[in-house]
Amino acid sequence: MNAPPSHNSFPASDLSQSLFSLATTIRSDVPERVHVRLEVYNVLGQRVMTPVDELKEAGTYRAVFDARRLATGVYIYRMTAGSFNQTRKMLLLK
Repeated sequence: MNAPPSHNSFPASDLSQSLFSLATTIRSDVPERVHVRLEVYNVLGQRVMTPVDELKEAGTYRAVFDARRLATGVYIYRMTAGSFNQTRKMLLLK
């Protein structure tokens, strides 16, 4: 999976690729206590997973996106934290 790193102020998130296990870590920096939701969608707009959906205290977090059960293709991930929304594309190659 490939996606450009993002360095936004709230929350900053990026993907770290693991070529061997087909798992990717999505990092987020949460500056205050807030409900964080991370959703992954296919190109048809169907949600394929929700790795994070919980109240988080301020801090840095990592969510594992395990893509082993997904087909090669383009996916969209959306992170929502309070009023912050960020959407990014990623490419899964097997």
